[in-house]
Amino acid sequence: MIATKFIADTEAPRNSSLAERQVLEMPVARSTDLPIVDLIELYSGIEYALSSPRGSVVQLISPDSDVAAEQIGFQLARAGACVLGKRVLLLRHQMVDDNPFYLRPAAPFRPATNGCPDLKQSMVRIGGLDIFLANLGDWRSRRGALTAFDELDRQLVELRGLLDMVLVVAPPADRDPSGAVMARHVDGNVIVVEAEHSRAAAAVRLRETLLRSGRPILGSVLTNRRRYIPRWLARFL
Repeated sequence: MIATKFIADTEAPRNSSLAERQVLEMPVARSTDLPIVDLIELYSGIEYALSSPRGSVVQLISPDSDVAAEQIGFQLARAGACVLGKRVLLLRHQMVDDNPFYLRPAAPFRPATNGCPDLKQSMVRIGGLDIFLANLGDWRSRRGALTAFDELDRQLVELRGLLDMVLVVAPPADRDPSGAVMARHVDGNVIVVEAEHSRAAAAVRLRETLLRSGRPILGSVLTNRRRYIPRWLARFL
């Protein structure tokens, strides 16, 4: 992977209803695993599958990898913004510090209703592009989980009107149930499998769990695949 630094600037995006964003410099591990053509095809495929007149909320979730979903999420957001001119939010669950692809919180959580973070006010813009970053943080409220997710649904409705796509990056499903719970609150889910790491049984179990959420599984992505045959030779096989 390639280590890159991006600067989140204070220039407001095209939609003036989003306030200025906090300046933030973040070290980001950016994988070059998927070619840009594949990423654009994936983005367009998601848009076509959902065919929504407004922005879509899509969850990326891996059965057992700490980095796969976040790698694909960042690549997909970057491809959508740079090539297709889309406004994309990377919405992350709170993750542990030892995640090698860990990004520090985008901005301090600002309370909305019942102490839940105000996602729109916590967003930062990355690298002068229409890519935004925010953290879900802790959605437990004093009135209980149901109230918290009612507030989350309200905020997601608002974000759909401001952005072309919200990519929710879930933690690994084998260690954190947040992705399975969140699956009911998004428009669709994408399973991200890390080559030579993810177990087939874990992927099948995740698929069955997501199917019970009532939201569609839009597809699956294989990332971090090693190439044992040189590119120049592979095209003849």
